[in-house]
Amino acid sequence: IQAELDSGYGAFTGKVVEHAVLEFTAPRAQWVSKETWHPEQKAAVAENGAYRLTVPFSNPTELIMDILRHVPHVKVLAPEALRQRVQEALQQGLDNL
Repeated sequence: IQAELDSGYGAFTGKVVEHAVLEFTAPRAQWVSKETWHPEQKAAVAENGAYRLTVPFSNPTELIMDILRHVPHVKVLAPEALRQRVQEALQQGLDNL
């Protein structure tokens, strides 16, 4: 049970695990680098101070919510499907204004 629950990001888990690659701006890196998004996350700091975080996920629902709270200081580098879902959420938010 533990392996199943810990396989992906957040409360929404599943058997298929993908890896999100997120890049945060240098100013935001000072906070994000202190957070644990997942026990198996991988992180690196670029020469320009940007913080690149890789986290496993199965269902992107909760991950998208956490990404959106860092806009405009985050880029979704991979996978493309996650980037598209974040763009759609942003556009829906703009449409609601």
